[in-house]
Amino acid sequence: MKYRYGFIAFFTAFILQSTVLHNIAIFGTAPNLILALVIVFSFLFEELHGITFGILFGLIQDVFFSDLIGISSACYFLVALAITEAKRFLYRDNILSVIFISIGGTLMFNVIYWTISKVFGGIHLFTFMLAKQPVSILYNMTLILILYWIIVRKVIKYRGFKYM
Repeated sequence: MKYRYGFIAFFTAFILQSTVLHNIAIFGTAPNLILALVIVFSFLFEELHGITFGILFGLIQDVFFSDLIGISSACYFLVALAITEAKRFLYRDNILSVIFISIGGTLMFNVIYWTISKVFGGIHLFTFMLAKQPVSILYNMTLILILYWIIVRKVIKYRGFKYM
């Protein structure tokens, strides 16, 4: 996939996440579309789209919406790096692999984000963060499965081919 298409996807996700998706929050938890794209791009493509755009749009997200700059970009980077390493052991066409990666990536992002923000004076307790996890995981897993299905249909030419 070309970087310009990845940039358009991430920019659209940033706009949607900052405007529309906060209106459909369930139990105070909104889906993280940028995280979903970082996970899908890191899992499907050999290039560094997930890492590159995760860092870039994490910084943009922090500049616009966060008190501390760099937390989101560090979390997106670490999640993309872990998924890039884990995809060597998982089959990309298996839906269970996508579900496993989505749960692990969402949980990893939220725990790292909470840890870094707590080190720098965050006020939320660990139990508060854990209480939000089931909804966050379900939201992001649904988004990741939808994005995975769309990207695999549009981008990957031979879906049944083992060595893509």
